[in-house]
Amino acid sequence: KIIIASLFFIAALRSRSRLHPQWGQSCQRMVLKPIWKQYMKIRYQRFTSIAFSTIALSNSFNFPVLARTFNLENNLLVWEFVPPNDGAPDDRGDAGSRTECPLFEVPFQVLTPQTNFSLTLSEYPTFWLYIPDVESVPKTVEFVLQDETEDNEEIYQTEFQVMQKNGIVSFRLPEDAPPLELGRRYRWEFNLFCYDNSRKSASVRGVTLRTSLAEEIPDAIDRKLEVYAQNGIWNELLTELIQLRCIRPQDEEVIAQWTKLLQQSSVGLDGLIDASILEECNL
Repeated sequence: KIIIASLFFIAALRSRSRLHPQWGQSCQRMVLKPIWKQYMKIRYQRFTSIAFSTIALSNSFNFPVLARTFNLENNLLVWEFVPPNDGAPDDRGDAGSRTECPLFEVPFQVLTPQTNFSLTLSEYPTFWLYIPDVESVPKTVEFVLQDETEDNEEIYQTEFQVMQKNGIVSFRLPEDAPPLELGRRYRWEFNLFCYDNSRKSASVRGVTLRTSLAEEIPDAIDRKLEVYAQNGIWNELLTELIQLRCIRPQDEEVIAQWTKLLQQSSVGLDGLIDASILEECNL
């Protein structure tokens, strides 16, 4: 009310000052400036009161801190793979004492966590293998699938060929194979035949279990990778990330995510960080 009355008073002063300029200047110095200072003081007090009320209200609700964090240097979404609390006794990569092939600088191996136990959501999961530079081309790989709950009964076997040189290739369980059932553990084995007309091979074994998620899988790729990582869903996490590497090979953020995953202590695939992806971008 005081401010409104002052505005009417100021209007009257202005009309009077047009007739008497010197009187107007004196009146502005003695009357208008104190009124303006009082007006700004009232606005500042109201703003301060609102700000402190907002802070107190937010603290009373105790909003949760987001689990995701961002790397401020390059704005990367930072997530870490959480391996399932389970494992298998087999070897992820072929050991020198077991293989019938020459010793390779980087051995034949399947890309799995250190426990060589992986979770998948798919009836027909995709596996990723590192194929070393063996003499024979094309390279022949045998895949054997066993049902661990049925005394390791063999339920599927096939062979496929790899035409490229050394690098990372995929193998998706064909749809003519029995689909993986929810909650069942499956033991698998890959055998790389090193020579033409020879069954000498390097072998890799592991275990996969098909599971499900209670939460809906988001469409956004960064959130999808995070959900897979936090729930230990290895096969889908690796497939999505390799597809990103395939279609965006020079993207620094994708390379950083790939490197971070393979260097993680529960994964331990540092030796494959720079390995070539021998796939077309149509997974």
